[in-house]
This record gives sequence, C-alpha cells and structure tokens, in this order.
Amino acid sequence: MTPLADQTTPLRATVTAAMMREAGRIVSASRIARALASMLAQSAARRETLERAVAVLVILESSWSALSRGEAEARSLVNAVVLALRSRDDIRSLAREEARADERMRGGVRARDVEEFEGGREGEAKDARSSNAPTEADALDSDASEANGRDVKASGANASAAYGSDASASEGVRARGAGEKEKFFDDDASDDERPLPVVRRLAFTHFGGLLFLLGLMDELGLPEEMSGDEVLRERALRWSLHRVALALAPDTGTDDAAALAFAGLSPDEAPPSECGGEPSESESSVIASYASRVVEELRRRLDDWRDEPRASLLEFVCRRRAEVVADPGWFEVRLSLDDVTTEIRRAGLDLDPGYLPWLGAVVKFVYE
Repeated sequence: MTPLADQTTPLRATVTAAMMREAGRIVSASRIARALASMLAQSAARRETLERAVAVLVILESSWSALSRGEAEARSLVNAVVLALRSRDDIRSLAREEARADERMRGGVRARDVEEFEGGREGEAKDARSSNAPTEADALDSDASEANGRDVKASGANASAAYGSDASASEGVRARGAGEKEKFFDDDASDDERPLPVVRRLAFTHFGGLLFLLGLMDELGLPEEMSGDEVLRERALRWSLHRVALALAPDTGTDDAAALAFAGLSPDEAPPSECGGEPSESESSVIASYASRVVEELRRRLDDWRDEPRASLLEFVCRRRAEVVADPGWFEVRLSLDDVTTEIRRAGLDLDPGYLPWLGAVVKFVYE
C-alpha cells in the first residue's frame, strides 16, 4: 500500500484553500472524528478506505446537503476532510511522542541519581568496616588491658551494626529505585490500559425552555428544509440551528448551554458562529423566517398567548432556569418542579422529543 505521506500529495492537488478551511471547521466540530480518532491512529491496513468512510460520516454529521453539490465538489470536500483528519492525527501523535520522550528523559535522570546514591552509600559502608574493624596486632597483644579488650569488642560490634544499617539503607534505595522504574514504565503503557476520560458536561442556563422548541422544529420538518436551503447551502446545519436558537432567544449568549444544545453541541464546545462567521443579509432573512414559523406554531398551540407580542410569548416559553447535562448522543434538560405550567404541559411542549436524527442525539426533559 502507498505510504500515508505519499498519499497526501495527490489529495492536496484536488483541494482548494477555501475547501480546506471548511474541512477544518467540520472536523473540529465533529463528535464522530473525536470518537474514532484512536481507531484511525491504530489502523494501518486499508487506511485510506477507512479515512474516506469516516470523512463521509463527518460531513453528513455536519450537513446532510454538503455532498449534494455535484460529484467533483463532493469528492474535493471528502479529500479535504481526509487531509484534515490526517493533520489532526499527526499533531496528536507528535504531542504523544514528545510527552513520552520527556518521561523517558526524566526516568533516566532518576535512575542515574539512584545508582550514584547507591554507590556512595556502599563506599561509606566499606570505609566504615575498614576503619572500625579490630587489627591483628590488637588481637595478639597479650599486654592489652581488660578494659582495652572491652573497647575493641565494642568497636567491632559498632562496626557490625554500622555495616548492617548501611546494607539495609542500600537495599531500601534499590527498592525505591526499582519502584520508580516500574512506575515509569507503567506510565508509558498504552492508552488502552488507562481509564476512560470523563465525557459528561454540565452547565446551567436561564433559557432551558428554548429546548422545548426542538420538538416543534422536528414536527415542522425545518431541519430538513434548512439542510437543502439554497441560501444556507454553504453553512453547516449546526450553524443554522444555532442561529435559529439565537433568533428565538435573543437575550441568550452565543455560548449559552441551551443555545449550544439546540445545535447538538455540549456546553464546552465552541459556538458555530466562531468558526462560521456572521450571517449575510440573505442568510439572516432566511433564519428569521424559520424562527417565525416556530413562533406561529407556538401561537397555535398556546391559545392564551395567541394575541400576545412575540417577545412576551418567547419569554414565557424560553426563560426557564435549567441544567443541561450533555453526554455523547444524549441531552438531559433538568428543570425545577416550580417551573411546571399547565399551558406548556397542555401544548405538549415538554414531552421528550426522543432521538432526533438531524441533531444526532436524544433529548429528554426532567423535572426535579
């Protein structure tokens, strides 16, 4: 099979700079790319086929209509995403290698220090035995006094004790050195042996009711329309959903947990507007029209609010303190029991939407 580095050159020849920027945005926001990163890094056989399959999934995750632009443009986008995936893997591999090299260097320094310490202690023990051991002349001296004999015996005993103490210390140093070496090699174990990372993300929002409107979006079929909208064809679906969320709850911030969840993003992910930029005039007009259709459906369901101003209606529905709990493919919106209202319940707005394919996640509402 052609080496990976050699495969990259022909791919780049078919990809424009603008396409690479779009691919970078798609990959950076993709959960599929993050989930399959380790598999791509380990798979050597049929690497290019696997990369292209993952690239197609990543593109479809971002926008269903992205591959319907024509064969040449779709092929170019797939190639760009493959390159973006490779670039991401290369950066991660380099970081891992640098970290392991640093660990090995620190481990080598520790091992050398232990050996030097052991050598020093053994030398001291040898000197102690030489200086404290009784000489042959002392042993054969018949004129030595009884007191002097006792001193010699005591000196010999002290030397033995010193030798035993130094030997024990030396053994302790060896044991510690072995333990440090073992720990070093354990730290260098493969990623598969390490505990899985914590993927749950939690955040509070004052606009938890905004997520009640996901069910309306699904029933009206708006996400499918947005995916095929000519004006929004250059935008990822997440970008469009996020913009609709901001249009429905204009007081919320772009990084609010509810606005991000409305686009299928967890609270710690970057808002799509940071990657996609501000909307054009035509895009703003189309986004506003989708938001207006949601408001019209709200008026139809909430009879008591039919003649109320749009801002008041959306304030009543959306402004609810909630905790957004995000797991991969799962959003749970936890609201207070004090926020239960008969109007919302009667309209069925807080019924669980369940799995929303265009969002790529399950959405559930919980009152606590």
